[in-house]
Amino acid sequence: MATIKIKKLRTSVILGTKPQERLKKQDIFFDIIFEYDTQQASCQDDISQAVDYEQVATNIINSISTSTFFLLEALTAFVLKTVLQDPKITKATVIGYKAKAIKNAKYVSVELSKSRA
Repeated sequence: MATIKIKKLRTSVILGTKPQERLKKQDIFFDIIFEYDTQQASCQDDISQAVDYEQVATNIINSISTSTFFLLEALTAFVLKTVLQDPKITKATVIGYKAKAIKNAKYVSVELSKSRA
């Protein structure tokens, strides 16, 4: 098993409950951490046996590009579901970051994890 980390993936989405937050997209960042069995990919140096990190990131960006959310919790859950669409991924954690959500705080984050049964 290997742990793969994609740090601070940036995407833009309408997110929030305040009227001004519903008017234009804002940058949201994600840390995506996932596990998969890399034995075949690493022993054979075979990309077809690996998880394509760029495709995972592209799927996330594309899936939320036309969506809107009120809660960071809902957006983070949506991203987690998107990550787990790859059948090779056995476990994933997603941390969503929203800047300027609270006065005097750099950001607020929500962390969600899920493993395949």
